[in-house]
Amino acid sequence: MHAAKVIEDAADMAGSGVIFAPPAIDLDLLRAWKNRVVAKLTNGLKVLAKQRKVDVVQGEAKFTGPFSLEVSGTDGARRIDFKQCIIAVGSESARLPGFPTIRA
Repeated sequence: MHAAKVIEDAADMAGSGVIFAPPAIDLDLLRAWKNRVVAKLTNGLKVLAKQRKVDVVQGEAKFTGPFSLEVSGTDGARRIDFKQCIIAVGSESARLPGFPTIRA
């Protein structure tokens, strides 16, 4: 999103007399930059969770009662009982019209 905003801002400057050449995009370098940003954000969240003594569990879950879950992950299934629970379901990249879907 940031890269797209920079390109848009550069194009908007044409009306003020500052004209840039059309952008050249190196998808591999752009993807590597994006992956570094995502890794930094993800690692930051892990550190915050650890500092606050939050247990982070990854896997596919189903409620087995009003205060319990069964989570199936790479290390098998386990039951988790709780008083309060926060469920983060993750996210998926948005598809942009006109651009191919690329999995990194």
